[in-house]
Amino acid sequence: MPEDKDDGDTIKVTLDYLRGLRTDEIDTMRERFSAKKTAFDQYYAGEAAKTPRFGNPALLPSAGVLADEVKQALTKVEELFDKYEKDLLAISKGIADSELVFDDLEEDAELTADQLNRIFGSSSPSGGAGGDFPGGSSEGSSGGSSDGDGPSSSTDEDGEETGEDEDEKD
Repeated sequence: MPEDKDDGDTIKVTLDYLRGLRTDEIDTMRERFSAKKTAFDQYYAGEAAKTPRFGNPALLPSAGVLADEVKQALTKVEELFDKYEKDLLAISKGIADSELVFDDLEEDAELTADQLNRIFGSSSPSGGAGGDFPGGSSEGSSGGSSDGDGPSSSTDEDGEETGEDEDEKD
């Protein structure tokens, strides 16, 4: 878990934390998820495998209705497996990209909430806003607001408030 300073006001996300999150949590979850998806595909790959035979629908209409409902449910499960596998891959890639950004930053540099939002937003599988700002800023790349009230502020190690914009830090 990242270091929490000032009773929840500031959270320090470190390079080691990001690496651990990706390798120990996200990649492990993705691997287990992929194994379950492979097991599912072993039995239910293809449309014919998703259509169980509960009887002759011409003689027993409820058998046809039940078979259709099971087919729809299995198709939805397959779609969710595909979606979540892609999402986990995108999250893992986004965290790996964030590790590169953190690696390029000075050791004592802090990221603002807006910068973190853009870093993690760039990993969204729906093509969320992202920026390329190793050591700099990509202002305007997100095309929207960060839902914040204004410039981000953080507390430095001495407990003093800093209200600098990221451009003023360079």
